[in-house]
Amino acid sequence: MTAASPPRTLWLLIAALLTADVTSSLETSMLLTAMPAIMRDPGVGTAGGWLVTAFVLSQIGSAAIGGRLGDRIGRRRVLQIVLLLCLAGSLLSALSPWFGGVLLGRVIQGASGAILPLSYGILRDHSPPDKVRLGIGIVSGAYSAAGALGFVLGGALTEAFGWRSIFFATALLPVLAMAMAMIWIPRDPIGHRAKGFSGILVGLVFLPAIASILIGLDERLLSGWTLAGRGMLVVGGAAALYGWYLHQRRAANPFINVALFGDRKVLLAILIYGLLGLGGIQLGLVALLLLQLPVATGVGLGLSATAAGVLKLPSNILSGVGGWASGALAERWGSRALVVIGSAVLSAGWIWLALRHGTVMDVVAGTILSSVGTGMILASVPGLIVEQVAPDRTSEVSGVANVSRGLGSAIGAQIVTQLLAAYSLAGGGAVKTPTALGMNIVFGWVAAVTVIGLLVALTVPRTRRGDA
Repeated sequence: MTAASPPRTLWLLIAALLTADVTSSLETSMLLTAMPAIMRDPGVGTAGGWLVTAFVLSQIGSAAIGGRLGDRIGRRRVLQIVLLLCLAGSLLSALSPWFGGVLLGRVIQGASGAILPLSYGILRDHSPPDKVRLGIGIVSGAYSAAGALGFVLGGALTEAFGWRSIFFATALLPVLAMAMAMIWIPRDPIGHRAKGFSGILVGLVFLPAIASILIGLDERLLSGWTLAGRGMLVVGGAAALYGWYLHQRRAANPFINVALFGDRKVLLAILIYGLLGLGGIQLGLVALLLLQLPVATGVGLGLSATAAGVLKLPSNILSGVGGWASGALAERWGSRALVVIGSAVLSAGWIWLALRHGTVMDVVAGTILSSVGTGMILASVPGLIVEQVAPDRTSEVSGVANVSRGLGSAIGAQIVTQLLAAYSLAGGGAVKTPTALGMNIVFGWVAAVTVIGLLVALTVPRTRRGDA
């Protein structure tokens, strides 16, 4: 490990990482706002859904691959490569005259999934031990808060200049982040790099396995397929993933060291992230839908998309504040305590929403509680990992944790969507409107998942004084 950075240099390092993380967050959120306009484009139509799915799959894969490569060949170097890919993907999507080029650009943009795991490793390399969790909290909080900015910017740019303008916008930040990384992030240390790994092709089998599972779960992407056909994709992907796990466990020098998952704290940290994706992170999908559903449904609040987005802003901003506060408090109380507190706040928010969602103020209060809890968990779980794994495995394990969160988020979105579809009323044409019963079931489901997450957090072993 290199010598810790002096205070001024440390804050410049955090600023560089923060800019890179905001790049990743904006790539995710800005496109979601523009999706209705994209799908109305005659050259895109319903195929536009692949712009989201392909990006998510790419992010999940790059989180693990980028983290592992960073541990092996240098995190600063891999971060610069990732930012260059983000720039190339944005420009390709912005300039391509055909949809295939736009889609390919989104896949390349998905390399940004590696930015957070690499950032955690860089902070561990170059921060004083008592500032590592503070830095993690700041960059994690910035990632959460930037999501709110992305929703607003994406909508404004799409309305003013068309949906392709968002790709020009996302091409600006990688350039700035690369310059800041070159100047303010120290060169990679050479003393703790992981050794080479064999069987890299087999090590990458988890990518098509996860893709098979997620695509099989999303009926919109395989509208012509039968349920049995999609089920075969899911089962085949799960079998391939299990086979990959067994191979990596037996390999002398695996691509992903799954033996680390045998550590109870590491395994629980990854599980907490997965449960967060499965439940708590569905807040944006559920809350924005509830706010915009017609009052006639008996559950909706009848707001416009713009009004719903504005009401969601405070919760996104406070999510970032929760992350920053967790980073500061973790140095005094430990990451486990902040994970437990965050899980409790998240559960309280969803239980509130399950019981009280009849007014705008009720929904705003519930979303703020839920978002603060989410921000605290996002910032504190990496602290658990830092406390438990060797420096040369930090980005690798953080990447796997982000894979768990991404996979949980994708599966959770499908569960929520299917529940709402199962309890809906036919509207005009093929449009279906969720019913009050459907929304209540969704709130109950997510609240239950968040409570399970709290129970898991309570089982995390305490770190003895001096161990971290």
